[in-house]
Amino acid sequence: MQEQAIRDPLTGVFNRRFLAESLDKEIPRAARENSPVAIVMMDVDFFKKFNDTYGHKCGDIVLMDLANFLTENSRQGDVVCRYGGEEFVILMPNATLHDAHERAETWRRDYTAKVIHYEGKKLNASFSAGWQVFHYTDRPASLSFMPQTTPCIDPKVTDATE
Repeated sequence: MQEQAIRDPLTGVFNRRFLAESLDKEIPRAARENSPVAIVMMDVDFFKKFNDTYGHKCGDIVLMDLANFLTENSRQGDVVCRYGGEEFVILMPNATLHDAHERAETWRRDYTAKVIHYEGKKLNASFSAGWQVFHYTDRPASLSFMPQTTPCIDPKVTDATE
């Protein structure tokens, strides 16, 4: 029963609720250990076109395929979550901004080259991603976005996915 409460029923990855719980644990841990916590957020590009052109079953296949790809290609200890709709978030404890950028670009490159087989068709999907790192500063109880971390999550993701 607990597993059902923290997993997305379609993709099998963790859900938004589990992400919130994980952040509640990782942020204090990062503060105690003075270590970074990176987040990569991604959104499937032109997802609506998959649903409109091939049907919602195809859209579901794309989501399941991406979830599986991210799970297989993430580090042990990373938390892959379906944030909602066609959005995914990967929580990366002990990852720097450089690590998050490098992983996101590798995932994007590799996933874009991957073929998705659907009803005799060979389809390709891509996603846009943004990344950010949280790092404890010397200020008491302060955990903040580092100001030099760009691109930030929302603009890069939303601009490419409409």
